[in-house]
Amino acid sequence: MYDLVILNGKVFNGNDEVSKKLNIGITNDKIMTITELPIEGKKIIDASNKYVSPGFIDVHGHSDLIPLLGANYNSKLYQGVTTEINGNCGIGPVPSSKKTVELTKKYMSDNLSVSDKNFDFENINSLGKLKKLMESYPFNINQGYLIGGGTIRIAVMGFDDREATQEEIEKMQFLLEEELKAGAYGISFGLIYPPGSFTYSKEIIEMLKIIKKYNKIAVFHMRNEGEKVQESVEEMIFIAKESGAKVEISHFKIMYKPLWNTSSKLIEMVNEARNNGVQISFDQYPYTASATSLFVLIPSNLFAVGLKAMIEKLDINDKSLLTQISDKIEKRGGADRVIVASVIEKFKEAEGKNLLDISKMWNLSPEQCVVKLIKESTGKISAIYFSMSENDVENIMKQKYGIIASDGYSYPVESPEGFGFPHPRNFGTFPKFLEIVREKKFLSIEEALKKITSLPAKVFNVENRGIIKEGAFADITILDFEKVKDNSTFNTPFKKPSGIDYVIVNGKIAIENGTYTQITNGKII
Repeated sequence: MYDLVILNGKVFNGNDEVSKKLNIGITNDKIMTITELPIEGKKIIDASNKYVSPGFIDVHGHSDLIPLLGANYNSKLYQGVTTEINGNCGIGPVPSSKKTVELTKKYMSDNLSVSDKNFDFENINSLGKLKKLMESYPFNINQGYLIGGGTIRIAVMGFDDREATQEEIEKMQFLLEEELKAGAYGISFGLIYPPGSFTYSKEIIEMLKIIKKYNKIAVFHMRNEGEKVQESVEEMIFIAKESGAKVEISHFKIMYKPLWNTSSKLIEMVNEARNNGVQISFDQYPYTASATSLFVLIPSNLFAVGLKAMIEKLDINDKSLLTQISDKIEKRGGADRVIVASVIEKFKEAEGKNLLDISKMWNLSPEQCVVKLIKESTGKISAIYFSMSENDVENIMKQKYGIIASDGYSYPVESPEGFGFPHPRNFGTFPKFLEIVREKKFLSIEEALKKITSLPAKVFNVENRGIIKEGAFADITILDFEKVKDNSTFNTPFKKPSGIDYVIVNGKIAIENGTYTQITNGKII
């Protein structure tokens, strides 16, 4: 008799083109049998008329320290996610050095909307130490880590806006190699965020030599996703080709209205590179709005003095600065399409409003509002940018080698107080994707599920997950495809999705009939 049995479900194993009606037997944390024959278990789930899928794998997570905050941070789990890979966009808590620990701490707090403010950056300064700490906490889904390229650069050379010396590159390579040995899945770069924006292609290629050596992956928030998006894709292809390493473009998109409906050109560039043997692919989220800090509206060259000094130097009457900010606002869709998502208490009246409305409320220009918000809150402001076209999002989504990922955090769905208005992708990325596929029918259900299970597992080398087979870990999501729906909105984001009926993490039921069971069976992987 098995510990847990799933009966009568339409089982998608992660690879086959057609789902099959099968029964699954689970003991401890492993799948023990997959059969057409009747089986018995201590606990039985009747999955009649539902799809039984490998648990979803979110390879673009930012929940780096969220497991330390409590097991009620469950918005990924509710979506059917059983494994999350964090440390994306060049941002992560480790490694750090005593000399630059305060810079690392501020780098995390300024760029991540949700994190552990009490994290001991000075003593937990490597992935090995971080994993050991995490293992002493209960959390609800599996956690894996990339190493932030920005974090490594800070540890060696702070926020210096210059080329790294050969000696500095070797120090960064050493730190990266140590973290890969400790189990990191690869490295990430945020080429839009300082210090990533100060990083030259030559330096990146040198770092990727270590990635290739260990057969890991390098993940990139590109240098520009707007008017220079084509040049940015060219840089990604060049880096992948020159290094020979596996490269993933994060949240692939076009955030520049004059270039809307040109995604086919970018896809053609990637396809040509892939056909020529270059290891390059991409992931995306299924929304036409992005979310990040207000910092992206500040000229990157100003960050060379460090975040604190940069903020202090901001002048609400600096015409040159305001012109540059205004240009960035327009390129992201205009002031009415930039919504302030979360703020400090002082600016609560601005939360949930767009920059145009805030400018009228404060009798300032939209660009002056940006300076005021950043300067008086020391940068702790996040925003949502409605800057993409639905046609491009869906065109990218049709590519079968593309992964769906959230670029989000785990939030406590039942406890929204104090979090402002985070992007719905934190609550509904995977149901939203399946909902679009159901309505538009440009992929089969099996093709869609592959993009969130076995494909990310293969690309990121996540072993024995993302697949239903005997001996694999029992990470399983059971869904009603006809009812799957993202219920989160930009005005009311804290909503769990519909249609995700059961989520099993390492053999334990974490979501039962759409309700969180409080089971915390996630592992550090």
